[in-house]
Amino acid sequence: MAKTASTGWRFIRYYTRDPAYCRKGPPRLLLGVMAPILVASTLALIGSGIALAVTGPAPEFLVRVHVVSFLFWLATIAVHVFAYVRRVPQLIAEDWRRRTDRQKRGKPEPLGRRMRVAVNIAVLVLAAFAAVLLLPTAAPWEGWRGQAVTGPGVLAVAVCIGTAIAVLLMRR
Repeated sequence: MAKTASTGWRFIRYYTRDPAYCRKGPPRLLLGVMAPILVASTLALIGSGIALAVTGPAPEFLVRVHVVSFLFWLATIAVHVFAYVRRVPQLIAEDWRRRTDRQKRGKPEPLGRRMRVAVNIAVLVLAAFAAVLLLPTAAPWEGWRGQAVTGPGVLAVAVCIGTAIAVLLMRR
C-alpha cells in the first residue's frame, strides 16, 4: 500500500503540472496502461487473502477470486519489475553517493529521504507483525500443502516470463 500511495502521489503531482515531477517526463505508455490493472489486482489479492484468512479455504468463490487476482497480479508485476530492474542499482548508488557527498560537505540530508526510509521500515515492521498475528489462521490450510501444481498456474508463470522477455526485447 505504501508503494501504491507513493506512485499515486507522483501521478497526481505530474498531472497537476508540478515542475519537479514534469521534468522526469510522462510515465511510460505500457506501464501507464497496466497501472490500473496492477492496482486493482493488488487490492483484490490482498482483500481476498484477508477474507480467506478470516474464513479459511471453505468459500470456493473466495479461493477463485484469490487465484484469478493472483494471476493478473503476477503478469502485471512481472512486466513492472522487468521495466525497472535495470535502473534500481543505479538509483540506489546515486542515493547513497549523494548521501555520502552531503555528509562530507557537512550538509544535512533532504527530509524526503529520511521519510522514505522511515515509511519503508514501518511497512516492513507492520507486515512482519501482521504475519505473526495471522499464523494461527494457517491451520485450516495444512491439507493444501500436498496439492499438485495446476495447469493454469504453470500457464500463468509461462505467460509472465514470456511477457517480461517481450518487454525487454521491445526496449532495445
